[in-house]
Amino acid sequence: MFGVKFVALSPFHPVLESLNLDNQTRQRIKEMANECSTQTGIQKKEGVDLGVHVLHPLTKQPLPLFVCNYVLQSYGTGAVMGVPAHDERDREFAELANISFEAVVDHDTQTLINSGPFSGLPIKEAQAEIMKVAERDQVGSITTQFRLRDWLVSRQRYWGAPIPIVYCSQCPHPVPVPDDQLPVLLPPLSSSSSSSSSCSHHGHDHEEDDDSPRNSNTLLADLSDWINTTCPSFVLLLLLSPSQFDGWTQGLMD
Repeated sequence: MFGVKFVALSPFHPVLESLNLDNQTRQRIKEMANECSTQTGIQKKEGVDLGVHVLHPLTKQPLPLFVCNYVLQSYGTGAVMGVPAHDERDREFAELANISFEAVVDHDTQTLINSGPFSGLPIKEAQAEIMKVAERDQVGSITTQFRLRDWLVSRQRYWGAPIPIVYCSQCPHPVPVPDDQLPVLLPPLSSSSSSSSSCSHHGHDHEEDDDSPRNSNTLLADLSDWINTTCPSFVLLLLLSPSQFDGWTQGLMD
């Protein structure tokens, strides 16, 4: 918190409509919004000084307010606190805007510095103490945020992760593996069977064509005692296609 030196808004932030800005500033924001809509990546950090200040919730010091092209409206609330001493993007913009800053964390000792009454405290302890003050002064509160992400399966291993779902011809729908049987583990493989795949452990070297699905599923597909079992323990193994680096898993067997 004590490293905050400015506040940056997305060029699409709705609060901009309520600010008393001159026509030139509004035109520059509009141009930045158009640029952000058409560009696939931000090459250079840019900002529009709104000539407005906001108060730091703890120090009560005024902080300049900018509209910046690297702030995403889809991320959080579309407004970020600029901490140039400890964030590369904020540092790049602060240097362009001539905003001074200093470090507030000593990474060698993992304690706060230049942080008023919290200087010298370990990071975790300081976080808790700062939140107590924020809640006491009614300028902040502790919240938990969740993000839903696609399941990423790395190509680092030449076999996939067992999916704990039962596919039984006698059941109308796929059945989850019972909780008391989790986690579903990969079967142990002897060194001789492992070498038959012609794959390195890190998935970099293949004797067969790298785009061949058989190249990745040969070992486990041949382990019928593990794959074919009695419901509710029959687990269909889903493997990641060798032609993909990451993404959703694909079923290679019925």
